[in-house]
Amino acid sequence: LLCLGGNDLLRRVDETAIAANLRAMLVIAKQARIPVVLIGVPRPALFAGPPAFYAMLAEEFDVLYEGDAVEDVLYSNSMKSDAIHPNAAGYRKIAEEIAELLDEAGARLSAVL
Repeated sequence: LLCLGGNDLLRRVDETAIAANLRAMLVIAKQARIPVVLIGVPRPALFAGPPAFYAMLAEEFDVLYEGDAVEDVLYSNSMKSDAIHPNAAGYRKIAEEIAELLDEAGARLSAVL
């Protein structure tokens, strides 16, 4: 699971730099034949959603992409321990969304959430 960008986006790091860092990690994973699920992180703005580079990188590297789970949690106060961090229910929601994505992709899950 590759989830990068939240703190960078909060600190207003240039999105091209964030995308370049993700690309470098995806190259390393591909060279090592490590399967990746890329998790998009929304921009720190109301209804902003994850930047487009997440989906573009997922397509470029042919990896699974989950772009809604973190955003869904961030817009639900009952799933956060503070203004930006998920609580147990939030992390469970993210895990369930990733498990569903993996299931739809044909992965065999051996653990029960």
